[in-house]
Amino acid sequence: MSIESWNERLPPLVRVRHADEADSGLLYELFKSVRGKELEVAGLPASSLEHLLRIQHDAQRRSYQMAFPDLEVRIVEIGGKSCGQIALSTTDDAVHLVDVSIAPAERGRGVGNCLVRLVCEDAAARDLPVKLHVAAGNPARRLYERIGFRLTKEDAIYDSMEWRAEPRPRPPAQ
Repeated sequence: MSIESWNERLPPLVRVRHADEADSGLLYELFKSVRGKELEVAGLPASSLEHLLRIQHDAQRRSYQMAFPDLEVRIVEIGGKSCGQIALSTTDDAVHLVDVSIAPAERGRGVGNCLVRLVCEDAAARDLPVKLHVAAGNPARRLYERIGFRLTKEDAIYDSMEWRAEPRPRPPAQ
């Protein structure tokens, strides 16, 4: 799943690169674009909401690192502008799609679809499934279902999903 391989297969203006410390602000803004809407309904003052979001973002990053020590975060760029991220972890038994988010202004253009399909293509080449968790009610679940992910577990907070490549036909016996 090399960056170079992905960049060769992505649409012309879309590129990925490894995340670094300079991307921490972008990663927070992406988190905020998803979780901020969920928490706005609590009616907290803006400063309290911002503080809570920062705490949750830090906790999420730490929990990802604990659960997936080899986590790889890639930054998505469109036309040279950083506007998304995808976080992956590959183990002996699966590729874990830990997180994917695209800035609100860039959503709905097929970038997330393309990224998830690349993850699936690379996993299929390794004969591995792709596993993920998506928040219950998150519209991204429809994207995952269109790509071929199947629900493996459902609860009030998260849905677990898995994608497997179609079995390859066996060559005829000689």
